[in-house]
Amino acid sequence: MPFKKQMPAKSGCFFLLSLLHSNLMANDKADLSGLWDLSLAELLALRMTSVASNSLTPINEQPAVVSIITAREIHQAGAHDLIDVLRLVPGFEFQSDVYSVIGVSFRGIWAHEGRILLMIDDMECTDMLFGTLAFGQHYGVDQIEKIEIIRGPGGAKYGGNVQLAVIKITTKGEDLNGVETIINSGNMGGHSAFNSVTVNSARQLEKGYIKASVVASSSPQSAQTYIDFYGSEFDQGKDSSRESQN
Repeated sequence: MPFKKQMPAKSGCFFLLSLLHSNLMANDKADLSGLWDLSLAELLALRMTSVASNSLTPINEQPAVVSIITAREIHQAGAHDLIDVLRLVPGFEFQSDVYSVIGVSFRGIWAHEGRILLMIDDMECTDMLFGTLAFGQHYGVDQIEKIEIIRGPGGAKYGGNVQLAVIKITTKGEDLNGVETIINSGNMGGHSAFNSVTVNSARQLEKGYIKASVVASSSPQSAQTYIDFYGSEFDQGKDSSRESQN
């Protein structure tokens, strides 16, 4: 005889509040006081704009698997590249494509050709022709205030190129009133590496703010020597420099 047990109202309320809290975890200013007094029906009717979401929807329809990385966590991790940051999130890995272009895989699936969407301040940065997404000193991490990642299909909200994940970057400016300059320099295998200069600026207005950010960086693809099938050698430390300006 099958056993059935009805979930108590308080248990259901606790479950929904837990779901709501997970969707608000990226908002440091979120105030959850007062939500504990809402009824189950009131919670179901509650609408909100959640992490990495672009429309008002009920909390039970918000993305469930969301990862958040803040500027402070990026700094504490010692990350010099967006590759270093994304490797902190389960599922991301990077491999080499044609002409040594670095592409991304997610959960063991090659995602370089149109399967992951990257957005910076709500602007799509995925290649418009092939949907590719190249990494390797392409994006300055010192410009980033927060990264929100939907780990799973996001096409229902964001359209094409989102079969595996959405990477939504917010650059600094909202809490900055003035100018900051960040300089990074390092050494890799006897060669200069991770050299970058970043300037972030913002001015607060009566309503909102304006911001501008510039970064220039240079680094080699690798410090190792590449040897092909015919024995020809290529010193990547000297001859594979990647230079970027944003």
